[in-house]
Amino acid sequence: MNTGESAGDLLAEGAEALLEAAFRTGDYTIADTKLRQAQAVATDRATEAAVADRLGWLLHFHALDHDRDTSRADDERALFQQALIPLFTLMTDAVIPPPRSEATNAAVSANSWMVGRLRSIEIETSITKIDQRPERRWIIRSLQCCSARRV
Repeated sequence: MNTGESAGDLLAEGAEALLEAAFRTGDYTIADTKLRQAQAVATDRATEAAVADRLGWLLHFHALDHDRDTSRADDERALFQQALIPLFTLMTDAVIPPPRSEATNAAVSANSWMVGRLRSIEIETSITKIDQRPERRWIIRSLQCCSARRV
């Protein structure tokens, strides 16, 4: 195994060898070797998923080259499922938010209490309360006169 190569480099070389074998040579040993090396040195989930995907394709193309040999179909399916797990994890995390901490719950509760308290305070909004202010009486009377003339 080439210990100096990164998982990404090995994956790229393995993917290239896979396509070469699938469509030209039919020899999958180089692709299998490179992809297994990439699988061994992969450290992040995205690379692990990509390697599993390419290994699944390797089994798929190998089966096609051998008259649709179904002896390793379960292995192929398992590799494709393994490749999809990180995608499903990302989708689930996007749809279902992670649980909140107790501090966050307390802050949300305090904020909700404050909003409810502010909504319960009465603010002068009715026309009768405005009419009781001396400086506003003439505005209200003129509005009442105008509306009475229209009727």
